[in-house]
Amino acid sequence: MESPTLADWVGDVTSFTSHQWQREPAVFTPETLASPFDLDELDAAFDSGLLRTPYLEMVRSNKVTVPADAYTTSRVVNGTTHHGFADRAKVVALLRAGATLLLRHVDQWHRPTGDLVTRLSGELDRRVEAFFFVTPADGQGLAIHRDDADVFALQDLRTALERCLTEGLDVPERPLGEAAIADACATLLSHVGAKLATVEPADLRLAARAAQSRQLVEAAGAETFAGTARDWEAGALGAKRAALTSVVRTWRRLRGAARTAD
Repeated sequence: MESPTLADWVGDVTSFTSHQWQREPAVFTPETLASPFDLDELDAAFDSGLLRTPYLEMVRSNKVTVPADAYTTSRVVNGTTHHGFADRAKVVALLRAGATLLLRHVDQWHRPTGDLVTRLSGELDRRVEAFFFVTPADGQGLAIHRDDADVFALQDLRTALERCLTEGLDVPERPLGEAAIADACATLLSHVGAKLATVEPADLRLAARAAQSRQLVEAAGAETFAGTARDWEAGALGAKRAALTSVVRTWRRLRGAARTAD
């Protein structure tokens, strides 16, 4: 898949470069743009076994840098001990304790991100670097600070808003017939209208963070970052699978009993 262009990010490039670039902050809402690096890709990076410092770092909001040996491990290669390899179990434990994971220069070791950075660098005629943060729900990644560079921050706020507005909504998943569809539309509009009047910016910010990282803090046995963050989604599916397994086992017992009787 081809990397997004600057226009995919900011819309009207001429307006962006003339009125906003290096002049003032702006918020853009691209329709389908998503980060090429997500929690699944993060797990893949850990699975490769090659992720190591200085590409990863862990920090706390009070400007304290976590010592590298608290989230890395050592390996012996060809008789020589090498330090600084990422240790997922240690990283997840620190995330649960409130630390933030910072991945540096993702473009140097993740090809889709590298392709995106190369394209943006060419269009902006500037050196571009990519960083990735994982911060626990209700946490603060870094202390308030000022960057000495222009920053694009890619976040998932609109999805969080949809979740906020539809929380507690009770409409049929597949209303049948025009009357049922009309009722569902009316219920949806009424519910969202009432919710919209009560949602505050802080609520949306916390919802967006929680959607990505709540389970990193709460899930006690998850082995992967993506799995941890998606455990809440898998709960219902797991229950269905368990029920299906029970039915299959019962069927097998009945079939075995029938064969024995024959």
